[in-house]
Amino acid sequence: MNKIPVVISPLEDELLISWLLRLTQANMLSDLVSFQQAFVYPNTILNRSSSPKLDSKMPFEYFYRSLPSVISERELFFKTSTFTAVAPFLIKEQRQRLICNAFNTNEVYAPLFPAPHSLGGRLNICLKCANEELRRHGFYYIHRSHNISGVTLCYKHGCPLCSISNRTNNLKLDAIPNTSSISVKNSALEYQYALFAKDFLDNEFDCSLDVLRNIVLNRLKKDDINNMAFEGYADLISSDIGYFLTIGIKQNYISPSSFMATLLYLFTDVSSLKSLIVPSQVSESFAKAILREGYEMVGTYRDDLIMLRHNDCNHIFCTSPYGFSIGWRCPRCDKRSLQKKYEEIIMNVGEKEYEPINEFISMDKPILVRHKECGQVLSKKARAFIYERRRCNCNYRINAKEMVEQFDGFELSYYSRTDIPLRIKHICGGEFSVYYSKFISDPRCRICQRKGHLAARTSEDMRNDIYDLVGDEYTLIGEYNGPHDYLSIRHNKCNTISKYRPYYFLDGGRCPFCHNDITESELKQYVSSFTFGKYKVDKKLSKNMYEVVNTATMETVNISALKMLQELHRPTPSPLLPLDATEKNTNTVTPQSSRRSNMVLQYLRTHYTDEPVFIEDVSVLDMDSDEKATVFGNLSKKGLLVHLATGVYGFPDVNYTDEQLIYHRYIKRNGNRIGFFRKDSFAFEIGLINDKPLELSVATNKESFKTANRKTHFLGKTIHIKGVPSPVSNTNYLILETIDFLLQYKQCTNEQLENIFAKIRSHIREQNGAMLEYDDFRPYIDNYKAANIHSLLKRLITKLCNIAEEEYAED
Repeated sequence: MNKIPVVISPLEDELLISWLLRLTQANMLSDLVSFQQAFVYPNTILNRSSSPKLDSKMPFEYFYRSLPSVISERELFFKTSTFTAVAPFLIKEQRQRLICNAFNTNEVYAPLFPAPHSLGGRLNICLKCANEELRRHGFYYIHRSHNISGVTLCYKHGCPLCSISNRTNNLKLDAIPNTSSISVKNSALEYQYALFAKDFLDNEFDCSLDVLRNIVLNRLKKDDINNMAFEGYADLISSDIGYFLTIGIKQNYISPSSFMATLLYLFTDVSSLKSLIVPSQVSESFAKAILREGYEMVGTYRDDLIMLRHNDCNHIFCTSPYGFSIGWRCPRCDKRSLQKKYEEIIMNVGEKEYEPINEFISMDKPILVRHKECGQVLSKKARAFIYERRRCNCNYRINAKEMVEQFDGFELSYYSRTDIPLRIKHICGGEFSVYYSKFISDPRCRICQRKGHLAARTSEDMRNDIYDLVGDEYTLIGEYNGPHDYLSIRHNKCNTISKYRPYYFLDGGRCPFCHNDITESELKQYVSSFTFGKYKVDKKLSKNMYEVVNTATMETVNISALKMLQELHRPTPSPLLPLDATEKNTNTVTPQSSRRSNMVLQYLRTHYTDEPVFIEDVSVLDMDSDEKATVFGNLSKKGLLVHLATGVYGFPDVNYTDEQLIYHRYIKRNGNRIGFFRKDSFAFEIGLINDKPLELSVATNKESFKTANRKTHFLGKTIHIKGVPSPVSNTNYLILETIDFLLQYKQCTNEQLENIFAKIRSHIREQNGAMLEYDDFRPYIDNYKAANIHSLLKRLITKLCNIAEEEYAED
């Protein structure tokens, strides 16, 4: 193997493939394969290493050995790959597969570590970064941070990334390549993700999926699924959010981008996560094992990747502690056959309780192994057994009773298996459900916390809780019947009795008629002013959660807005936001953000009487659709409005039938005509038919005239709906519905035309007070350009009006 004569130092954020392409050009070679065959891989063998590989999947060992002098192999690997952004989302078995592929050069063993699935697909670049680098250096870089799973935007410029269309072998870095834009759904959130992912990559966390999973499961709350959906995280998570957070997150194969997005939601920035990841420590048993086998560690210890020196041959190589334990030792000295190596790995996985029976063929073919503890012979694909932890069922049986009751005060009351919550009794008298792994990693009583304690509370306990939080301002009416039944609580200031979920009141929920909505800016200003600056609302973590900082101690607490105000104002000492009497600025004016809701309510009472209110029609305070939805939702929660249907509200003292709501949705809004009935519906309205049609037909301004007649559903009713050629108004609806019906009356009735005219005339007189004249119809007839339709309408309307005039004279 030749040494590379020209070495160009890599940048902090450059992928290895980018460095190789630059080295190819610097050494005057035409393509990447030629460069690799000349300097990186054995010249005589065309094997798995001879074609370009993306990212850390390429056999890194060959490249490192061809360099004359650089930094340590592990450090160079970290700096030229996305390994540190991928490895934390892999279990140790999958991680070892990737490590073997990168560092083991023994081609005989290659079937035991097939290349992992693509880590990033096609290469991505930022065009702004590339153009800046071309101007500065004459070539651009392919950045690691642009090729992390799930990243769609450049962390530096915030612009969408592009995928390189050129074949890697022919790619040149001295001109912008052919690219295609990457789709961006939620630019604000995806930019936060790009920043978080770059930070995560640079921190080089040494942890596995098992560690991160425990951190996330201990932090997730019941409302997080809805909050993540509300905040747009469905654009980042590859599967359904609810499925991922309840089931997908517990699997051995997991989407790195989905997990990274979950970390972004829970921690906002990487520094918050960093304090929870404990640096790896070498175990005494591992230290003794490497000494016993004739190895010594080079550099610092890490669980994901270590460097060892084999004292017999003085060769330094990379592996992982897990890899070493199952047999991946010095690649230079390991000369056993493929079958012997396979047998060694099988005998070393788990607790060394398996033995191979048949010959190894490939990772995708079944193998037979015997579980020595129970004697069972398993038939599984080699890939599943070695890399996916699919072992004997005995491995998943645990002595749950012994494991739970090793902690004082706990008693196991129900256990089925580890993926179903077990039930545990505590000495406090409460009983709770929790996943086994979550309890073992965090053995505490969920009942003894405020929310969990609800299951063990009595009515007297609840009265005491209410008094501790609000003094005499609220009174419990009736008895407390558990955490799932509503409480009846009277607000003594306004004498209103309202129903509350127990946890909602204990977390700050208050009287819906007196409660004031408060904006984020008002909340920040109020908290700082009320506490004389002792507390500061530092950042918004989610829709309802904020981080509050004690400016004196710099300690932080995550708390909802409602609970924050509760803790500041409670008459008893707060354990979350402690304040003594001298630290409360009682002259601070309480925010009155509810004025917006009050103004909207006043507007509705002025402009509407007993009609339903459609949000889309309300134009007040220059609110957009989201703001209106929030205000109407709050008014509904307070009982000041009633939610009738999507986007439709009414006053609580008015009863609305489905027919009225349909009429107002399509026909008449707030005194103004916006549509009319058609076909059978019109025939029934004017008395031509006696049976009310099961399906309504309407024409309305709320539908585009260009849209064909379509079927829709509202309040369980089927409605045929179409647009109109001329906008419907109070002055023309009689004309438009008459013309529309006369063009299709034969489809609706067998009545003689004279009888139809009589019903239409009677309907017009009833609605208008007098019969319309032909000249009223003329402009609308002229809108029909087809000669046959124009002629038909002219004849029908003339006859309708002439007959009407004669009968009117007789009257």
